[in-house]
Amino acid sequence: MKFWIMSLSVMLLIARQGCAQSDRASIAGTIKDPSGAVIPGVEVVVTQANTSIQKSSITNALGSYTLLNLPIGPYTLTCSKDGFLRYERFGVKLAINQVAEIDIALTLGAKTEITTVRRDPSLLQTQTSSITANLLNSALTEAPLNVQGGAILRLSCLNSCRAWKEPIPIHTSTAA
Repeated sequence: MKFWIMSLSVMLLIARQGCAQSDRASIAGTIKDPSGAVIPGVEVVVTQANTSIQKSSITNALGSYTLLNLPIGPYTLTCSKDGFLRYERFGVKLAINQVAEIDIALTLGAKTEITTVRRDPSLLQTQTSSITANLLNSALTEAPLNVQGGAILRLSCLNSCRAWKEPIPIHTSTAA
């Protein structure tokens, strides 16, 4: 009975770890006026360039906004509020687990006029302390990993998503 409880506990822990990994990203920032004062109530909309799917947020009393759980890829960010020029930023590219911090200074003017920015947000992660890297599939499939006992673990399952093609030998040493 203890074996089954222990096995179930291990499986639940492994399943929980797998859920923590994500292919999503976020955008956060603060919106201010030309004097540096925060602007509450600004509508912030991101549009994914590939699918035209939109997600929106309204800045809070501190002028902050957060758009969570965005699929990775290129986006256009738009901000608008009465009394300010409409702000558009093209080419915002989100990577896996990225938290892009985009602080915006709106310019006074009619909402029908547009301020356009065409550049990527900073690659420096200031919202989290994590360090990440994006690897190509070829980098994973061609790199052997040294496993205890000297066996080489082949990452062929990452390429084909199938079961191992051949068993991995496990070497044990016995003291003589």
